[in-house]
Amino acid sequence: MLSHEGWNNLKHKSVQADKDVHSKLAIFVARLADDMSCTQFAFANVVTIMYHILEAGTHNMSEGDAPRPLWLNSSVHIFNSICVWVDLLLSQPRTFNPASRNMTALLAASYFGWILVCREVHGKFPYPFLNHLPHPSGVIGVATASVIVLVSVFQLGRLINNILMQVQRRFVSSNQAKHKVI
Repeated sequence: MLSHEGWNNLKHKSVQADKDVHSKLAIFVARLADDMSCTQFAFANVVTIMYHILEAGTHNMSEGDAPRPLWLNSSVHIFNSICVWVDLLLSQPRTFNPASRNMTALLAASYFGWILVCREVHGKFPYPFLNHLPHPSGVIGVATASVIVLVSVFQLGRLINNILMQVQRRFVSSNQAKHKVI
């Protein structure tokens, strides 16, 4: 039978282990949220950039003539980019680490795979302009251009994040220096 002291030690260890689990879970969730935000930064901007390039190049034929709600185009092709830029600028730090890069690559490959499955199952691509391109070279060209834009935007996010972190460190160190003088 446990003494009162032994019971308290066991209870303390249990509480400490519970705190460790919660701490590890919180760290995991924070890292996952950061990785997902970095991935979303790249994708939202690629969607916006590619859409507007295609709209200009195909004279508004990138998505076809299907009726859509008025809010859909701006929410998918403008507001999503605004949201991820606000997140990048206000939710520091973002890491743009290898895990988020890998998540971005996996999502890009999965999305391209989904587009190919749609064509195989339905006989046409989900984006009408792809149906007018020579197959497979046109689709491969669009996929290649998308990957180039995706990598560039991801690197741009990393660069801007690093600049923001440097500015923040300088600001903090200058404020600390001011407080030491006083």
